[in-house]
Amino acid sequence: MEISFNWLKKYIDIDLSAEEVATILTDIGLEVEDFRKIETIKGGLQGVVVGHVLTCEDHPDSDHLHVTTVDVGSEAPLQIVCGAPNCRQGLKVLCATVGSVLYPNGGDEEFKIKRSKIRGVESLGMLCAEDELGIGSSHDGIMELPEDAPTGMPARDFLGVTAERAEEVLYAVEDQISNLAELVNNPKIEVAIKKMIESNETLQKELEQLHKEQIDAMVEKIMKARNPESKYFVVARQVPYASNMIKDLAYTLRSKVSDIIMVLGSVNDYKPMLAVMLGDDIVARGVDAGAVVREAAKVMNGGGGGQKFFATAGGKNPDALQAAIDKAVEIIVSQLD
Repeated sequence: MEISFNWLKKYIDIDLSAEEVATILTDIGLEVEDFRKIETIKGGLQGVVVGHVLTCEDHPDSDHLHVTTVDVGSEAPLQIVCGAPNCRQGLKVLCATVGSVLYPNGGDEEFKIKRSKIRGVESLGMLCAEDELGIGSSHDGIMELPEDAPTGMPARDFLGVTAERAEEVLYAVEDQISNLAELVNNPKIEVAIKKMIESNETLQKELEQLHKEQIDAMVEKIMKARNPESKYFVVARQVPYASNMIKDLAYTLRSKVSDIIMVLGSVNDYKPMLAVMLGDDIVARGVDAGAVVREAAKVMNGGGGGQKFFATAGGKNPDALQAAIDKAVEIIVSQLD
């Protein structure tokens, strides 16, 4: 019998990997013969990233093609020739970089993105429509993303965190399928699942409480360190926290302090991450966290975006993280003074 690991996780809220679950099931007498990955979108959108169209000019030798420069979060923008009627400067798009392999319309025939010349103009990628990515049927034009889509973010990550039911519509899900031997009519499965659910619920509550206590302790420490004579409440530093911890900390502080300027940076897997959170008073004076983080991220060879009060960015140079933090603070203060 074959069952989907993702389907199983709908009933068992647990963070274990497929391998770990397979071991548990086998240990209790439910032998897992094998498991394998299945991509619901062939190719998994590898090499496709969020791009920002910086310029869009008419092709010198065509009445319908455009020559664009596109920021994909790399050191330099890419020149890409595009024939879509809706291509224009300022657009956020999904860009297939050189080396990407696409499967248009979800078929088996692959289409590899190569460095090429289109009517004499070099093109280093492709701005994609839904059908070209295999995530829809529309070919009316290239996909238009929200303005705050983080430049350089992998398409599978962006679509997975910004759209409801993205697993069913746009996200390249790798669904792990398990063959479970002797599953049917085996009463042990119900007992095992119940034990796993109960154990996970207890662990989840403990982790949530620990997380809350950590956030509360950090907030208290930061609030005590505030200088009452300072013009603004600036919190700018590198921290050894994961992105979810930084976000929760920022939102908690923002709910308590209306004039806060928080710029935090962290490094995970050698990749720098920058987060900017602004209080209501700061936003009311025209400062935009999304614009700030996009400019500051350039210092660490990255890009990003977000809302006016909270935005994040990634980069490629962890050694430049402190410089990016300093740049963000400099931009914010210069707009306020």
